[in-house]
Amino acid sequence: MRVIFYHVGKGDMSLVLLPNGEAMMVDCFKATEVARGELSEIDDVLDRVEKHILEHREQISKEIIELAESVVKERDKKKKIPIAVLAITHADRDHITARKKLHARFEIGQLVDSGREYNEASEATKDYLKFRKEMKEAGKYLAINEARYDVWQSSGATIDVLCPNRKIGPDEDANNQCLVIRVSYKGMSFLFTGDSPLDDWTNEQTGIVKLHIERVPSDVLNVSHHGSRTFFTPPGPHPEGQPEYKKEEFDTKALKRISPMLSFITCSDEEDAEHPHPIALELYQELTNSNLSETHSRKVHVILSRDSQHLHHVVDAHGHLYMRTSRSRTNNIIKEPNSNRPFLDGTVSSPNGYLTKSGIWVSRELLHKRVELSFSVKAKGNWPGPVLFDWWVLNNGQGKDRFHHEFYTMDSSDRKKSSTWTRELVYEGIHIMQCYAYTEDKTCWANWCVLVCQEQSLPYAERWLMIYPGCIDSSRINRRVI
Repeated sequence: MRVIFYHVGKGDMSLVLLPNGEAMMVDCFKATEVARGELSEIDDVLDRVEKHILEHREQISKEIIELAESVVKERDKKKKIPIAVLAITHADRDHITARKKLHARFEIGQLVDSGREYNEASEATKDYLKFRKEMKEAGKYLAINEARYDVWQSSGATIDVLCPNRKIGPDEDANNQCLVIRVSYKGMSFLFTGDSPLDDWTNEQTGIVKLHIERVPSDVLNVSHHGSRTFFTPPGPHPEGQPEYKKEEFDTKALKRISPMLSFITCSDEEDAEHPHPIALELYQELTNSNLSETHSRKVHVILSRDSQHLHHVVDAHGHLYMRTSRSRTNNIIKEPNSNRPFLDGTVSSPNGYLTKSGIWVSRELLHKRVELSFSVKAKGNWPGPVLFDWWVLNNGQGKDRFHHEFYTMDSSDRKKSSTWTRELVYEGIHIMQCYAYTEDKTCWANWCVLVCQEQSLPYAERWLMIYPGCIDSSRINRRVI
């Protein structure tokens, strides 16, 4: 099973690629301002959705022969690529606006929402309700107006809808009683919370924690309402007219019960945007992966979409979870020997290790014994202007620390076209060591990455490469130009 959280600005769009070869999308939005910086300035996230679904279906069709004929037609553009279920948590514009483009490009098998009505609907919501009516008339609509368990048994995963838990009035806030969906497979679970507010979680009669306590804990949390404080406090101003709630007034009962190992926050590219709320972000950083020892930083287990771009997860048939950001991948690898287009060339070295043919650096020492590794990259080709460098560590660990993520920004004031970095590793499992380079105006970028692991984790690392083909090239060069 593969789960992708897309960076779409202050909105939500996630894709669940199920073990039976089908796809479920949760919400659909794409802000135009996040188009830059990945494929091109006119990057359409739906191109990625199409590619990800088709790749998944091609892989599954090797095991499920019945899919093979359809996949051939989909690959040859003779048939629309299917999205079996489009689940809309609620009808706010930042969860539904990409619906028209989605409907035009994909075959949507079924639309699912809570069935609620709206007395004072916005223009975007009215447009969505028209679409809902069309899907209903076509026999492709399902209203889930109360919690249900294991709603799609043929999917190969367990899909639970944990909310709504009461009747929703047409005049209520649009966020109230939105769909909350939990997907689990092979012992790993993902929780999609929409914009669900505090009362929907903690109410003594209708709260999710009260009614579904055993199904609330989840490994990966798609954070509610883009990191707003409404997951911890009532919406609106403080009852006494105070502009903000104090940290001690934030109710953390639901987050503690979810107890995620990783929290993902969809947010705007602007760092000074209202979401995530600073106190809410602080609480997510304190309470995510709370079982990790105090010697490890928990902040790195909370990832903002503007930093990761898109976050990819795979749960394999053994129940192992693999994770990467969209930046830790090869895009348009240029192999022409005389090409002058911008790219990065990189190396990794250590006194006690070796590089495999597949591009994995293997440490002979256990990484938790503080093994020092040195990395170096050079910006080659014709870069149009000064180059800035960001260094990333993304860890897919084994044991207690199954997630570990760090973000470093190197000082590029000297405007050199190279960067070096030395790092002591003190974590188990596999690490993606990555350098992301870009020009100041972000018109050109490239990244270089290599997997690092200890010898006992090499089979696990090799399997990681099989799950994410093209992420690490044997040449260890990732070149990108716009």
